[in-house]
Amino acid sequence: MSQSSSLAELRAAAGVTLDQIEHSTKIGKHFLTAIEEGRFQDLPGGILSRSYIRQYAAAIGCSAEPILQSLEPPSPQPVHCLRPEPGRASSASWLRFLSLG
Repeated sequence: MSQSSSLAELRAAAGVTLDQIEHSTKIGKHFLTAIEEGRFQDLPGGILSRSYIRQYAAAIGCSAEPILQSLEPPSPQPVHCLRPEPGRASSASWLRFLSLG
């Protein structure tokens, strides 16, 4: 079962319609549908997206944390580069270039 169907199923199991959530939260139905379908890129972004997700989750009686975690970017992996790639300038040559300007 995918996340999008599980959110819609949780909402249906709670006996709540998107119209009811829209009315109680004042969040547009297109944003609520985007949350259910996992189209987080269609949300306004930042803290507003998080607020919409929290309100949606509260309306269907579930925790927002698993949904919010899917918004988190993956942890950056450390880069281990001791030598510049062949054909690429080293950082020292860039520093010399910048100091000339």
